[in-house]
Amino acid sequence: MIQTINKTLTQFGEKLNINVQLPTPSKKQLKQTKKINTLISATCMTTGLILNSNILVGLSIISGTSIIVVHLEEKHNMSM
Repeated sequence: MIQTINKTLTQFGEKLNINVQLPTPSKKQLKQTKKINTLISATCMTTGLILNSNILVGLSIISGTSIIVVHLEEKHNMSM
């Protein structure tokens, strides 16, 4: 997924004569990102439920979705 986005941005950048390239994260960086997102998601969910804050619960859901996306990217990189 990251490689697809990187390729698309590179092609778009070439049309505009701009050098655009995203760094490709390593397996270690993907694992670290999953851990951080898990911590953020759990913290936002707990705090949101205690304080009855819909915004924090929403942020928790977004962070949880990010965990899934990073996990899929990690699996995709392992199969390559």
